[in-house]
Order: sequence, then structure tokens, then C-alpha cells
Amino acid sequence: MVMVEKKDGSIRLCIDPVDLNKSIKRLHYPIPTLDNVTSKLHGAKVFTKLDAQSGYWSILLSDDSSYLMTFSTIYGRYRFKQMPFGIISAQDEFQRQMEDAFKGLEGFKIIIDDMIVYDRVVLSIQSKVLQTRHKLQRNAARPR
Repeated sequence: MVMVEKKDGSIRLCIDPVDLNKSIKRLHYPIPTLDNVTSKLHGAKVFTKLDAQSGYWSILLSDDSSYLMTFSTIYGRYRFKQMPFGIISAQDEFQRQMEDAFKGLEGFKIIIDDMIVYDRVVLSIQSKVLQTRHKLQRNAARPR
């Protein structure tokens, strides 16, 4: 187990998955770059950036995968049932799930757990932000 300090000063509890990561076959889902995303924003005048707080926790693990995430403490053995931080394939899977959740919707661009909501009109962006919050809550990622 490893404790990592987040940007906001809070602590993130992590397993040390170095050996496990060596054995994981990555999905290699394409993660857009900032240049990819900004090139699609032409004509937009209003922007909002959202962060899917604790987004990886929305990725449910299969029973088989969950057993691979077992860790020991002085209090016993535990296993993650949701994707823990530090697994090499987590960002690929999260990107895929987020793009699936927002597929077909205009005015949304996603880079892992950061979302840009954009439009030409303020009223439209307010509606899109509400739509984003609803989708994220339905998919268990909390917008922040």
C-alpha cells in the first residue's frame, strides 16, 4: 500500500501494482491530445471545464479482475471491486467508458477525467452542463 498526496492536500490510498501492471494486457484506447480537442472548438464562445472526481471508481471490475487487486494490511486481506488508481489500463478504460457515455452528443470533449463543455450561447451551455452532470451521475462519476 502506498499513500500519495493529491494536489488539494488530501491523501489517495494506492496499491503498488508494479508487478501486476507488467502482466496486464493494455487496451491502448486512443487518448485525445489537447491539440485534438482544441481543433474541434472552432466557433464556440462559452466554455466550462469539469473534472470527473474519483472517476476511476466508476469502473466496476469483474470478479476475476477483482481478485487480482487483492492486497494485505495488518487488519486483513481486501480486494478492490472498482478500478484502483495506478493500474496501467485504467485511463484507457475510463476514456472508452466516458466516450461511450457521451457518444452522439454535441458540445462535449473528453480527455480522461477532464471534460470541456462548449457552445456559442450561454443558455445552451447551462443546459449542457446539467446534461453532463446527469450523465456522470448515472455512470457513477461525480462531476466537480
